Amino acid sequence: MSALVLPLALAAFPTALKAQKEQNEPVAVAVTIEFEDGRQSQWIEAFETHIVPGIRDAIANGDLVDFAYFESIAPTQAYDLLLVVRAPSFAFFDRRQIYPHYAALFRRVGVEEGRRIIAEMAEWEADVTVTLLRSYGWPP
Repeated sequence: MSALVLPLALAAFPTALKAQKEQNEPVAVAVTIEFEDGRQSQWIEAFETHIVPGIRDAIANGDLVDFAYFESIAPTQAYDLLLVVRAPSFAFFDRRQIYPHYAALFRRVGVEEGRRIIAEMAEWEADVTVTLLRSYGWPP
């Protein structure tokens, strides 16, 4: 019976199948954050002090492409802050590795202090959503 499976499968696909070409467009990672009451300014200060330098290091090393973050100006929006980071491609997520900006933080302040900073910032977050998006034309 198994000798018939391959010829039948080949008959279903009479032409050669081609693999999709590798996608090299940057991928955007959009992170929306809603903060616990009164914690937004603390989080942003810690982010700018501890995390942004690591993101800039990762960009300089080619691990990330660029980033931007935006504060919500309307109280009815579902989030307080939107962070967008672009990675070179979806292949970035195929590697088992610590996030490059966290690795830079750990090099700068040590693993124990870096974990403390990350944990403290997480306590100030009420809700976090991470979305992966294909990036087209931003920035040029």
